Amino acid sequence: MEDSEMTVEDYRKILETDPDNAEVKKELADRLSDEDRLDEAIEEYRSLICLTPDDPCAHFGLGDAYYKKGMVKEAIAETLEAISLRPGWPYYHNRMGKLLEAAGDLDGAITQYTMALELKPDFGDPADSLERLTGKQGRSRR
Repeated sequence: MEDSEMTVEDYRKILETDPDNAEVKKELADRLSDEDRLDEAIEEYRSLICLTPDDPCAHFGLGDAYYKKGMVKEAIAETLEAISLRPGWPYYHNRMGKLLEAAGDLDGAITQYTMALELKPDFGDPADSLERLTGKQGRSRR
């Protein structure tokens, strides 16, 4: 559904006539988050989760909005939920590494970055983070 020309107002107009359209709700929440309208984004992601509680992307998006707002504890909880709903997704583990690092849990962060690399060996971001945290070369990128 993503349309780079659509505005927040366009998405809201669609939702006036189709309030349970999860795809539009997700696009609206993502757009609000991208525009740093974080309170609104959080509200939309929560509403989306009510519609689609088993959608890992909705939980990840909510976690991302919390993270941007500095709510690390809440971001960790939502990212853990996303991981439980979609195990083995390297991007979720990478984000969890960033969250744990922000929370001061460097061992946990290293574990998550390592998991991300095991799942996607050519993933540069966790490799760089591991190198920075351990002072060692991360896994070689293929």
